[in-house]
Amino acid sequence: MSQLPRIGIYLDTWDFGGIATFCENLANGLAARGHEVTIVLGRNFKQSDDSARAAFDEMNATRSFGLEILHVKNWARRQRMIRVVEAIRAQKFDVLFINNFDALLAAFNTLAASTRLISIGHGDHSHCYAQFLATQYFVHRHIAISREILSRCRELCPPSYRDNVVLLPHGVANPTVNLNRFTREGDVGPLRVCFCGRFDFTDKRLQDLPTVWRAYQRRGGTGRLTLIGEGDVRRWLEEQFAKEIEYGEVIFTGRLSGAALSEAFANQEIVLSLSNWEGLGLAAIEAALHGAYPVLSAVRSGHRDIVDTLGFGTLCPVGDTEAFAEALRLAENQRVQLATSRMARAHLAAQQYGIERMVTDYSALSEAVVLEPFRTPALHLGEVRGTLRLLERWKGNLFFKLSRRFRKMP
Repeated sequence: MSQLPRIGIYLDTWDFGGIATFCENLANGLAARGHEVTIVLGRNFKQSDDSARAAFDEMNATRSFGLEILHVKNWARRQRMIRVVEAIRAQKFDVLFINNFDALLAAFNTLAASTRLISIGHGDHSHCYAQFLATQYFVHRHIAISREILSRCRELCPPSYRDNVVLLPHGVANPTVNLNRFTREGDVGPLRVCFCGRFDFTDKRLQDLPTVWRAYQRRGGTGRLTLIGEGDVRRWLEEQFAKEIEYGEVIFTGRLSGAALSEAFANQEIVLSLSNWEGLGLAAIEAALHGAYPVLSAVRSGHRDIVDTLGFGTLCPVGDTEAFAEALRLAENQRVQLATSRMARAHLAAQQYGIERMVTDYSALSEAVVLEPFRTPALHLGEVRGTLRLLERWKGNLFFKLSRRFRKMP
């Protein structure tokens, strides 16, 4: 087609996390490429989440794309789906990329008749796969961000739909600082280790971090730990590291972005992640683009992709604090080699996970999909109802409260 597709990117709410960062990077990249892009939010952010508010305000002040906030909570419950469909249709998108979409689920059947939909599977857990199963007949493509998610989705869907599941790993912004400034081959100071992300126990498993750090110190480690981010368990972490904070061995930076985050990553030698699960792991990728060496948990999805793709990094069993401590100590013993190869590692990471590659892939996908006819989901309603029955174990979830509407369809 002569004109680039008009693109919408939907997510339920803005927050301080990987999905919002991905959407912002993608929207800015597609806009720079010449697409007309609008991010559509079900609501702007959770009013009680100060980090989300700050992230939203920063995005809103620097964006190069359109922004539409639906404020779905302000509408009567029975009118929400109708109003959502009307608002999205009014934008006249050629293609709509859909991220976390619980609030949009019951509108898929109506939207698919007039808008080409592409869903994105960001997570490797049951809820994301349930969403995929219930919506696969309404979307033109489902994007898997890791090989594990790709494999699981293709196993779950009928053979005729497997080609509609495609692998498109995330990309991250290139460093905004000169990395040569931070390459110190003769450095004999403390090993510089960082964690970046949301401070929580469930996903990021930060309850293990004090144990890992002290096991590393017992092995003779003399590192300095920098914690970048915010979250509910920050106060607990500060209590656990009270002595280390006093001596400057542990530093909390708060939430960083843009040039400040780039400079923080460039100052680090090791990026550490203890996560219970990941989709891909944007923080680890972004740190790797700055030359940091990844020490990551061997989760099923994401981290293994990063290490396999880049050809460097250490994977440790989830929850094995001694293995993480040993990996940090080994990295400290190999600091000269790591410093020597830092620029080469950063260059390789930029080739594999740079934002230019991601934007090119998403632009090409949108141009291909816009040539396809709209979905006719009514042909598959029997299969959709059957899928929903198989997923009854998630009945209490908001996802299912919304998805029951499918059963009322003619």
